[in-house]
Amino acid sequence: MIFKEQFMKKVTYNLLGISVGALLVAISISMFMVPHHFLSGGISGISLIIFYKTDIPISILLYIFNIPIVALGAKHVGKTFAMYSVAGITMMSSFIFFLRTYQFPTFTNNTLLAAIFAGTIIGIGGGIVFKCGGTLGGTDIIGVMVKKRYGIDIGNFLFYSNIATMILSLFFFRPEIIMYTLVSMYFASKFTDKVQEGVNTKTTVLIISDQYESIAENILKLMHRGVTYLNAEGGFLHKEKKVVLCVITRFELSKVKDIALKIDKNAFISISETKEVLGKGF
Repeated sequence: MIFKEQFMKKVTYNLLGISVGALLVAISISMFMVPHHFLSGGISGISLIIFYKTDIPISILLYIFNIPIVALGAKHVGKTFAMYSVAGITMMSSFIFFLRTYQFPTFTNNTLLAAIFAGTIIGIGGGIVFKCGGTLGGTDIIGVMVKKRYGIDIGNFLFYSNIATMILSLFFFRPEIIMYTLVSMYFASKFTDKVQEGVNTKTTVLIISDQYESIAENILKLMHRGVTYLNAEGGFLHKEKKVVLCVITRFELSKVKDIALKIDKNAFISISETKEVLGKGF
């Protein structure tokens, strides 16, 4: 019973998140992309091209093209993923239909500004949908199927499919529109990644010093952050070394550097961004 309740809560939470993501994508398409005749990659791009040339509602085109793809890919991506994707596509198409029917005004007449915000909003919306275990259809699912069957990397497939759509678009639209679309796609990809990574981005610090014990003790005492000792060997002198590993927030970085350099001004410090950290203290 407890397991069933937890499962239903998770499904409800994911569907709510997918609905929010689908609404954001619908706003981006209806109020930024379509008014400025922007395009997109993959299936969405093809749908927009047909819409601009025939006036067939974009909501209908996106639904017609995407649902069969989800149906074909269900056995490759799993039933739950397919269910979430159908829900996302249905909600996105419904939201677009509503926004286009009631002719909501656009936010800006500045084309570059519209391209930036179109990409940002669609990236945030798409990221939320991905984070909730679904997709809004299109070439994402085709990419999964192609990888399983032919071993082609999904990222490469999506990249080349978007390039193919952009080349096709050159036959119908001014190059300037393609350029603005590429700006929009850049911001979309960046914000999709940011949303999926979440706010749990941290910084990993590696410190090599003969005074490693003192440095570690001060980090523990002054910052209340855990440290780990790693065994290492110098490549030149083949001398055994201890490496202090510490995961911190970006705001704590300057304090860690101050602690290490005050104790040993010759300490070797390596700093790298860590996408996500799970575990005690985080």
